[in-house]
Amino acid sequence: MANKGDIFWSRFVHDKSKYERFSSLDADTQEHLLDELLFTLHDYSEGLFFEISDQKPFELIITAQGIADYFGQAEYLVKQAPPIDDWKIIALKPAIGSGYTFEINGTRVSEEDSRFIPITEEDSPDAIAIQIIHPAMPAEGINDQLRTDLIMGIYSNLDSLLGERSVTLDVERLEFSSEISPEDKALPLSELISYINWKKKERSNYGVRFPEQTYAAYEGEVDGFVKMLMAVVSLNYYSYKPDYPYLNIVELAFNEIDESGFPVEDISEIQDVEAFISDRIRSTELGHHCLSDTGNGKREMWFYLKDDVSIDEILTQLREEMQSHLISYTTMYDPYWVKANEFIK
Repeated sequence: MANKGDIFWSRFVHDKSKYERFSSLDADTQEHLLDELLFTLHDYSEGLFFEISDQKPFELIITAQGIADYFGQAEYLVKQAPPIDDWKIIALKPAIGSGYTFEINGTRVSEEDSRFIPITEEDSPDAIAIQIIHPAMPAEGINDQLRTDLIMGIYSNLDSLLGERSVTLDVERLEFSSEISPEDKALPLSELISYINWKKKERSNYGVRFPEQTYAAYEGEVDGFVKMLMAVVSLNYYSYKPDYPYLNIVELAFNEIDESGFPVEDISEIQDVEAFISDRIRSTELGHHCLSDTGNGKREMWFYLKDDVSIDEILTQLREEMQSHLISYTTMYDPYWVKANEFIK
């Protein structure tokens, strides 16, 4: 039975000749084609949209509209695409260069009108945070429609300059204003790429494939259950996340728990399992252990690996040697570690 990704590509290939002459079609036919393709795409993921160019080279862009939670689905769908003659299939809106002007509800927003100021985050000096200065930007609550239109236009400028992936994942904080303090120096938006690249290279782990592991522990309560997280925070700005795109969540069920869902049994065996998997994938350079989540009657261990088959081989060996606990796992495609990012910051 075909999966929903295959169904989407079958629909697109079936109608591709129409998309190649899209501009020559009447309005009703254009609307029908776009609605059908969007319906099929949303059957795969409601968070994805598309852009089509009917000028050679033909392009189909699968976009998540800047919502990182859907980036992995966009990338995976494009990975499933069959070879399509004369078409370039792209996951997420790419950078296309500088100097573009966009019109939002009659408001023209040009890249040249905006400048930026780097913001230093005292509690997170490695973070990339910027303030965009636009002379027509009203303060919040003054002219909300104009402010919204300008911000939408600036995001379009940023998408063109940086690409959807970088705007969403590299820039962690974005502010908007019309004013600049006398002591601040605003830079042309075209210099933002250089600033981001410089900021990345200044990070201590930049370019290190297997950095030294630094941990942070968090404890809390969720739905009445005690939860304890142990996160490898040294992987926060890890340079090679896309090389290990498969998130494997290994779950070991506790045999004895208290009323809060926390184990009362000796969990040294479970800790040994975690250490075995971590050492195995690190020594063979298969990937990284980034998170442990204890509570609600189980231990979850999160591993990002190069492929989606190695974890099964490792766990098959473990199941043969350890039968005192139930071991299961789930795998998902998450090339930018979006699921883990909120924990490893």
